[in-house]
Amino acid sequence: MKNKKAVMGLAALLILVFHFYIPISKNVFEMTLYKAAYIGVDIFFFLSAVSFGKKDKIEYLSFILNRLRLVYIPFVVFCIVACLYKGYSLMRFLKMITGVELFSKGGGAWFWYLPAIMLLYIIVPLLVRLKNKTGLAGLGIMLAVWLVVIAVLQFALEYSTIFILLNRLPIFFMGLYFDSFASIENKAIKVAVTVVLLIAGAWLVYSYGSNFRLVKPIKDIYYVMVAPFCMSLSYVTDILVSKAKIINRVLQYIGSITLEIYCLQMIFGYDIEIKLMKLTGNHPVSFYITALIIIGLSSVIYLVKWFINKIVAKYQSN
Repeated sequence: MKNKKAVMGLAALLILVFHFYIPISKNVFEMTLYKAAYIGVDIFFFLSAVSFGKKDKIEYLSFILNRLRLVYIPFVVFCIVACLYKGYSLMRFLKMITGVELFSKGGGAWFWYLPAIMLLYIIVPLLVRLKNKTGLAGLGIMLAVWLVVIAVLQFALEYSTIFILLNRLPIFFMGLYFDSFASIENKAIKVAVTVVLLIAGAWLVYSYGSNFRLVKPIKDIYYVMVAPFCMSLSYVTDILVSKAKIINRVLQYIGSITLEIYCLQMIFGYDIEIKLMKLTGNHPVSFYITALIIIGLSSVIYLVKWFINKIVAKYQSN
């Protein structure tokens, strides 16, 4: 994707909508958008896989060390901030950073997405190797293994707490193979497939992933239902923003601070919005102000990180 950061920016905004949006009219379209805005997380899973799917090989150790530096260390720092701000105990902190809380609370775990994606990174080099060795057959193998794991956990062990992660694996698998679709030279075929996926995906989101969320026969199976829409929406957004420079730049910037936006909204976002709602009498403008404050704070942290990296790079060069 040429405008991956911009699509990430869209995903970040959708997550802000899901957490803080205050409905205005409560019509069907508005409520569907609000209830289904969690697909921002699915888009992140998809985009991560798109990047990995282009690689011929991933060196396991260097890849994991890189993910630790880029994702896990910032995650631990934000956990410290959260615990200091919220007054959480040392035990809660240890459960957060080790992923224990994810396995016990699922989506109710603090910053659940970050330990979840770190777990996924452990198998990414193996998935890339499987894809490159077996081609399209690898996708079938991935989905077959996923189905077996899901079935065993749901029906044999009656454990479904981390299905918030596991049921996002199909969209991740699709992302690994997205480059094959993007490389199709026949534009008519690409347009036709994209339109079909977008329309069919939108219907699936509306029918099974918004106001009503499908949880049978597998818990949280509605995450799988939204996969076609997430893939086609990401692709269409990538194309459209390339023709809208101002929107592209804004989304590109937001896409560069997604980690900060996600963590800060979980730490401070709800408190900020509650205070604003008291001041505005629950007016929907509280959502927009909250979002701007979170983006502003994230920008400050991003600039601090950039400055520190500059100093470190200068020191190392000397």
